[in-house]
Amino acid sequence: MDALSHAIESYVSTLRTPMTDVLARRAIELIGENLRQAVHQGAHNDEARYRMSLAATMAGQAFVNSGLGAVHALTYPLGVEYGIGHGRANAVLLPHVMRYNVLAEPDRLADIAHLLGSTDQTTLEQARGAADAVAALNDDMGIPNQLRELGDIDESEFEAFADVAFEYSQHNIDRNPRSMSRQDAVELFENAY
Repeated sequence: MDALSHAIESYVSTLRTPMTDVLARRAIELIGENLRQAVHQGAHNDEARYRMSLAATMAGQAFVNSGLGAVHALTYPLGVEYGIGHGRANAVLLPHVMRYNVLAEPDRLADIAHLLGSTDQTTLEQARGAADAVAALNDDMGIPNQLRELGDIDESEFEAFADVAFEYSQHNIDRNPRSMSRQDAVELFENAY
């Protein structure tokens, strides 16, 4: 799921390029096709595991050249304050940030939905369907889709979380396709809770 967050954030990054687009799109497609098998069949499906390794490498090459976005900025305080693993925190916040970004990147998010197998009709439905497809992957991997399911996270800390995200990860916020204020970040934490 961390590799998927790398690929998706690279694909919608304000610093994306044609080369990062190719890498990110293929990584998203490979993850959509192979993650479930790689996790649930494990050692019994070397091909799915290989393809996931390839997808993670491609996503890494994409984001190192395009940067990331709000998902990675907002997960930083979850790891620092609560010790929540990076990939797990990314997985939980990814669908919420994708929904936030629908207005800025409906075509790209619709493409992500298509790459993950969504068949919704309109571009806007597909864009929203991308977040739903990621949430379904979380469900299938046994990862929650709400922050409250990660432990005893104190809602009163969301303003401090936003401060930490903006202080230590402003570069990621700046690369998010939709502009994000500190208050937007607090509301995103609240919605994800």
